[in-house]
Amino acid sequence: MEVGGKLHEALSLGLPDNLKYRALCELGMTCYQLGDYTQAKEYLEKGAAMADKTYINKSQIWKWLELASRNLGQKEKAEYYGPLARPS
Repeated sequence: MEVGGKLHEALSLGLPDNLKYRALCELGMTCYQLGDYTQAKEYLEKGAAMADKTYINKSQIWKWLELASRNLGQKEKAEYYGPLARPS
């Protein structure tokens, strides 16, 4: 079964948007922890596109995306997410 099978299944059933972005981000972080950086990046990007700024900052989504991009060898993407993770 794929990483986060039950959560992925729940997402396909239709969660309210305020829960869906959180579930996507959590699934992305879980995939990252398990070494599935491609899937992690996909879920994190989907979640970030829906999430509010407070959640993004609190959960450090940009940092997770920076790390996933680095692990995938996507230097330009990592350099894009890096400054977002560390605003001045």
